[in-house]
Amino acid sequence: MAERLWAECVSQLMADGQCVDVAVVRLRSGAVLAAAEGGVFRHVSRRELRHLLAADRRRLRTRGLSLGGVPLLLLRDQLLGDMDHNGHGDDNGHGVDNGVDNGHGVDNGVDNGHGVDNGHGGGALHSMDLRTKQRPSQGVAVCRTHNHLLLLMGRTGAGSGALNHRAQQMAACLRNTGA
Repeated sequence: MAERLWAECVSQLMADGQCVDVAVVRLRSGAVLAAAEGGVFRHVSRRELRHLLAADRRRLRTRGLSLGGVPLLLLRDQLLGDMDHNGHGDDNGHGVDNGVDNGHGVDNGVDNGHGVDNGHGGGALHSMDLRTKQRPSQGVAVCRTHNHLLLLMGRTGAGSGALNHRAQQMAACLRNTGA
């Protein structure tokens, strides 16, 4: 049953052509539960996951990270934060924002510090926006549920904010199923 759920999750995210790679990873073990055929995220290592989930975020901000061997630059980081027993987030104020705070409570696609999400991923909790270092650059979104990580890489030209929004939607569906 669970294997089908993860495979369906990957299929749905790949269906419209915006994503070129998707993976569902179990947080505790680092096991890749499902991944797009031929994608790099199926090869994400436990070491890469440790760097991604480390409490000290300085390395991510200064050096970036890699997932599946692909070097990435950090754009926005709110991946860590307190999560209640239902997997719903509570912003603890420790998220890192490498974007611009416009001070007006408007989400312009980067985190404005007000925790508001109008669908562009800027205020999404427990998620991260990245870009590949290689050119042409591709957007990458990481979204965390209580027990899983969703990794999405977009096709060239797809923004990480739009990918983040899709990841948030899928995470909400997974939370509703108890996953």
